[in-house]
Amino acid sequence: MSSSPRESGLPLARPTAEDLIIPADTRMEMFGYLSEAGIWTQISPGQIRRMVAQWPAEDTTPAEVAGLLATSRQLVVCSYYCYEFLVVAVLVALQATETALRMHLTDGSSKQTLTKLIERARANGTLSEEVADDLHLARHLRNDLSHPRYQGAWTYGMALPLIERSHRFSSFLFTTVTTSEDPSLP
Repeated sequence: MSSSPRESGLPLARPTAEDLIIPADTRMEMFGYLSEAGIWTQISPGQIRRMVAQWPAEDTTPAEVAGLLATSRQLVVCSYYCYEFLVVAVLVALQATETALRMHLTDGSSKQTLTKLIERARANGTLSEEVADDLHLARHLRNDLSHPRYQGAWTYGMALPLIERSHRFSSFLFTTVTTSEDPSLP
């Protein structure tokens, strides 16, 4: 038995160009900039992609964490088409933060709660008091996003700093030696 249509030898129906057209979320009209010529220019998915590509993504980051971070970046790009994807991108980035901390402190299979992982990292000097407190706030946010009472929509100004910080946190964990110094997180 073949595992894919391509391997089966069956003809593949290719999507048409019309099938691939996804309209921009109408709220995207609000996001843009003034060009040097003074013309309002709406932001594009390519510009968003280039922006998120600047966030740190270390080769030493475990695949489990790197995959979550990559998904969060893709969701930011896809928010051009569905603005609510920004909220999902934040949730996935926070999941990456938890996974990064778990993998940094354990073999990754630990069932410890995020609260215990944060306190363990605070106690062993991996995290400063301030960063540990920030992670507790992120933990509460992750819980709220995981159990929503309504469909939320966040602005880029709300979402992007959190997602970028998750990238920087993972980069810090997997590129430095554990010290008691405060990681240079924004």
